[in-house]
Amino acid sequence: MASTKTHKVHYSTISSISSIKKYIFKGSPIKLVGILLFFVSSTVMGGDTLSFTAKTYFKSYFTDAFSIITLPKEMTDADWAFAGFAATSGGWLMAYDKEAYDFIRDKRGDFTQNISRYFLEPLGSGLITLPALLAMYGYNQWQGQSYHSEAALQAIKAFIISATFAEGAKLLLHRWRPSKTDDPYRFDGPSLSFERDAMPSEHTSTAFAVATVLAEYYHDNWLITAVSYSMASLVGLSRIHDGKHWPSDVFAGALLGYTVGKTVSKHGNSLKNKKIIVHPLVNSYETRICIIYRL
Repeated sequence: MASTKTHKVHYSTISSISSIKKYIFKGSPIKLVGILLFFVSSTVMGGDTLSFTAKTYFKSYFTDAFSIITLPKEMTDADWAFAGFAATSGGWLMAYDKEAYDFIRDKRGDFTQNISRYFLEPLGSGLITLPALLAMYGYNQWQGQSYHSEAALQAIKAFIISATFAEGAKLLLHRWRPSKTDDPYRFDGPSLSFERDAMPSEHTSTAFAVATVLAEYYHDNWLITAVSYSMASLVGLSRIHDGKHWPSDVFAGALLGYTVGKTVSKHGNSLKNKKIIVHPLVNSYETRICIIYRL
């Protein structure tokens, strides 16, 4: 194969992790778009302009988000049946929010509090998830594993889209958190305030969005699916355990994340069905163009 010139991928870091968390997860959805712009412009660069692949990837954020908004137009009878079941389950759970919340809170201990604080909460907020996905993307780009690097990019996209939709839902509902009231049915309705933002659980939404993308890309590996959804479920339970959300907030977040992950995977899983895949292979020994033909 003939060698070709390539541009190295550059990664930028911000020193203060706490400031990243506060900036991304305590602000408006517009800030999430800013993080997206930073990510795309600093990771996929070709010369002085974004490469075609980066442009396509960036555009897919908007097309996928629009597909989620217009999802009812594409739903089948089975999809509507599932939506009805989910709505019924969510309503039933909300009727027992206080009892379920108290039951989970009563199970707290030093061990569960440490696990939640140092692992599950960062997993849902992105402090663990996003660096891990970026590392997965960078390593597989370096090794020429296009399918795996695409899975990482789609998981990052699902994370950001689900977080944005969760923030939008919070602005519409303004449900009081259980740490602020004993009344699980206290909603203030639409406003631009970022206070009283219990429903849906954003941590749970992003965790399930990423888990669903990984489960879809690696559906042949049951272990990845089981671990992904188990971790996402534990993130959701930790939000109740920590007194941050009602159980129905977690359920709504899980449903939102699952929907986003399914949609992103459906539109983004492009390499799986391609017979011919062309991608660069760059390592310390050589730079090549690889062509893979799938039988």
